[in-house]
Amino acid sequence: MTRLGAALLGAATVLSACTHYNTLYNAERVYRDAERDRLAGRDSLALLRYREVVQKTSDAYRSRPDDERAAAILYLLGRARLRAGEPRAAALALEEALRRPSEPELRPRILVYLAAARARLGDPDGALAGLDQALQHGVSGEALAEARLLRGSLAPVSYTHLRAHETVL
Repeated sequence: MTRLGAALLGAATVLSACTHYNTLYNAERVYRDAERDRLAGRDSLALLRYREVVQKTSDAYRSRPDDERAAAILYLLGRARLRAGEPRAAALALEEALRRPSEPELRPRILVYLAAARARLGDPDGALAGLDQALQHGVSGEALAEARLLRGSLAPVSYTHLRAHETVL
């Protein structure tokens, strides 16, 4: 291979990686917009945006399933599918995300949304077990709020049980 050929191949690889990262960034932005719409009661608009996220992340994952950010892509895909009312598809994406290497803080967040999918699929025990794992792994931020809301909707939790998790949180 000539130097020019090698340089062009290298440039194409870098450009492909940048495009892939840009797709994920844009999908995350659309997801945040969808969440704002959902919380503001604009359900139809939120659903359209969630479906856009599903399309973008599905395309990104199919084009590069072994990408180092595959877990993050699948996590976003799973959350969007969950919000779009597709809990079975969400669970599949989130379960696959758990099998991928990722940043340590991503695993507990994945567990929270997988628990939400399981709850919607009629498995409250599985959902509670997943929430317990997420809390043990130190889930934080938005996913922690989601975990607390879900836990409250699934089963009454004693004050003592909540106090036991405060050391983890």
